[in-house]
Amino acid sequence: MRRPSKPLAAILLIIIYLMLYYTWILIWQDHKPMLDWGGDVLTILAGIAALSWLLAAYRRGGQDCRPLWLLLMLGCLSSLIANIIWLYNNSILQEELPFPSVADIFYVLQPLFYLSAFIYQISRKLKTYGAVRFVFDIAIVMTAAISLSWQYVLQPIVSTPGIPTFNMSMALAYPIGDLVLLLSALGIYFGFRTIWPERLLSLLFAGVLTQIIGDCMFSVTVYTQDSSWMIWSNPCFGLSLLLIGLTGIVYKKSLEKLPSQQTTLPVEVVEKPNWIRTLLPYITVIALFIVMVVDSNSRNAIALGSGLSILFVIIRQLLILLENRMLLVTLSEKTIALESSEEQYRSLFRYHPDAVCSLDLYGNILSINESASRMLGYSEDELDLLTNITFIPEQYRDMARMHFQQSWKGQPQSYELCLQARDGRLIQVQMTNIPIMIQGHTVGAFAIAKDITEKKNNEERIHYLAYHDPLTGVYNRAAYDENLKWMIAQPHIQRFAVFFIDLDRFKHVNDTLGHDVGDQLLLSVAGRLTAHVPADSMVARRGGDEFTLLLPLTDDDRLITDTAQAVLESLQQPHYIGQHKIVCTPSIGIAIYPDHSTDICTLVQKADRAMYQVKINGKAHYLIYDDNDEKITRKLLLEQSIGSALDHNELLLHYQSQVDASSGKVVGVEALLRWKHPQLGWIAPLEFIPVAEDTGSILSIGRWVLLEACRQAKTWADQGHFIKMGVNLSPRQFQQGNLVDTVAEVLQETGLDPAYLDLEITESIAMSHIHNVIPQLHALKHLGVSISIDDFGTGYSSLSYLASFPIDKLKIAREFISKINEKDSHSIIASIINLAYGLNLNVIAEGVEDCQQADILKGIDCYEMQGYLFSKPVIAAEIEKTFQQDHLH
Repeated sequence: MRRPSKPLAAILLIIIYLMLYYTWILIWQDHKPMLDWGGDVLTILAGIAALSWLLAAYRRGGQDCRPLWLLLMLGCLSSLIANIIWLYNNSILQEELPFPSVADIFYVLQPLFYLSAFIYQISRKLKTYGAVRFVFDIAIVMTAAISLSWQYVLQPIVSTPGIPTFNMSMALAYPIGDLVLLLSALGIYFGFRTIWPERLLSLLFAGVLTQIIGDCMFSVTVYTQDSSWMIWSNPCFGLSLLLIGLTGIVYKKSLEKLPSQQTTLPVEVVEKPNWIRTLLPYITVIALFIVMVVDSNSRNAIALGSGLSILFVIIRQLLILLENRMLLVTLSEKTIALESSEEQYRSLFRYHPDAVCSLDLYGNILSINESASRMLGYSEDELDLLTNITFIPEQYRDMARMHFQQSWKGQPQSYELCLQARDGRLIQVQMTNIPIMIQGHTVGAFAIAKDITEKKNNEERIHYLAYHDPLTGVYNRAAYDENLKWMIAQPHIQRFAVFFIDLDRFKHVNDTLGHDVGDQLLLSVAGRLTAHVPADSMVARRGGDEFTLLLPLTDDDRLITDTAQAVLESLQQPHYIGQHKIVCTPSIGIAIYPDHSTDICTLVQKADRAMYQVKINGKAHYLIYDDNDEKITRKLLLEQSIGSALDHNELLLHYQSQVDASSGKVVGVEALLRWKHPQLGWIAPLEFIPVAEDTGSILSIGRWVLLEACRQAKTWADQGHFIKMGVNLSPRQFQQGNLVDTVAEVLQETGLDPAYLDLEITESIAMSHIHNVIPQLHALKHLGVSISIDDFGTGYSSLSYLASFPIDKLKIAREFISKINEKDSHSIIASIINLAYGLNLNVIAEGVEDCQQADILKGIDCYEMQGYLFSKPVIAAEIEKTFQQDHLH
């Protein structure tokens, strides 16, 4: 059940109070002690209730309102204390309370606290001129009231002989208190009407007025000596307290309803015309004149009051004239500001770079700016022909109508829309609807349209480039990978095949005929692929000469072989590019989802492995991945394991000594990487290094090898073995671009003297991207390390470039050393040695396995050697044992 609101409960309590009090009077009016006791108790209870209500308003109110509620509380508390004193003496002690008494002091303080509260609030809220006019309005009325009160109430008391000064003061305090209450009531009437809600004003005015009525009826009792007037007026004093206390309940309730919007009393608003309030000061002056004419005995006091009232009226009128003057000045300033604001609005509207229209609530266009006229092709003279749907195509009208309706409710809207100009052009716009609010009501809306057609076209172009290969126009790798994920997520796609298609001999075409011909070949291949695959499949260029195909499958797997055969046959046909007839066959690897894997990466790897196996088996064919194919499975396992080999401590370094044949001493070692796979055992470098290159793991592995080798060389140097450490570099490390920084960081981290580090590169590294490699080699040399070309003679070094390389040593390939007894090999080795010495380079022979080979090499002036004759690759602890040995004697 819903609980009643607090104001309603308080009103019910007031009604119960009045009913109980007047019922008590009816029952005990002939028994004065009981009558007084019950009346005093009810009045005290009313004071306690009012005090608690005002205390609640004090606690919940803002800082600026608390003094008001505190002063009202003190007024109620003064009355409550006086009533308690009266009850104690009159009903408990059953003694006649003397006049004046302590209770009279508290009775007199009550109206003073009320007046202080009202003066505080009015002075804080009203404007300067409003406050002055308010003071003079009250002064005029109070002058009349004081004049009459003096003539008919105060003067008779003052004129009475034999009254002690204190008693006379207290006797005068009550009528003066009534004047103060009247002043408070006037303050409410004149001052609070513009700064308080009507409900609070009515309750406060009623409370003060009830107090005045009670005092007036008490005065009648004293004047007429008829106690019945006092008996029936007594409830007014408790009712006055309850009504004033009720303002605290109503105020507290208004805060609970609007906690975030209003925590103080309302601010000043424009006051509506009130003729009674306006004429009241003049009416009181006229009333004084009437009394002065009618009562000849009162002319002195009344004449003085009339004169003062007229003076106040004159001053009030002068203030009104001054205020009106200020209002005219303010009005002029506001008019100028308004005209300036309107000019700014018109400038903003007219010269806004975006199209702006104003519409009424029916969708009729009231005005458009020049930008809108240019965009849509209509002039402002044709507005009577236009509505908001004139420019909106049919398919967008429901959406536009919904947004316009929301803006008419006061909610700004922003959305994308398509408009149609007068000439039929479609224009993509960012539409903003802003409600037009006048005095809190929506009267229309502004429609601001920013032309984003070019932006949308650019976005479509960017989206196309993001998902298409710029050369061939087919999908690119990003689109392929995204579509692959999408297909796996679709429940209706149960199976599909992944094709990896690599062009055979494409590199040869690029190298011999040039990249332009190579690009034309790729265009021709893409066109044939698109033409010979099912319509629901996806062709993409993964990079270089590698294409991919996603083929959705039904229950019939013959679609895989049929598609593969169609692609194979189409690409085996010659391509005619310019004057060239080019045959470029494909190698195709295929993996099937979910047969071979449900993981995207694994599926792609298996298709790639199948294609790789086709390459090994002779190219120009297709192969579906088979888990039972040991070669494919082994390479796939290596690819999956190589990335974690470092983390699992599966990699280690072996070292092979390099010997000076003239002394038989070890002068250097070469660091050789080894991998002990947990399942496959020892893996040969020739097998796993290409895998590391393909997967990109070679970068992290290469840095680890360099770091470990330098640490070991530093350890040996600290032990007195100054051995040069040879470390092989990968082509991928040169392509990365930060090789020099990596070497410098490792040297700094390990503390190795750069003179004891020899970096070995192959001829293929030296000759590929030569303009990129040479600067890096010079930068490495600048660090202080030496550089050797490994397996020299097996590549395709250009002698013209060889002289420009900043190298220190040539390493003769083991292929020549193994055939050194043959005339051709012997001649080649001798030529390499002569070439090296002619270029001021050192030379070392690799793969020396017996003394005969060593003797022949010494005979042709090659004294630095490496091979099984001296040491096979072993761990660091083993190679250390050979440092002090004589390996040739």
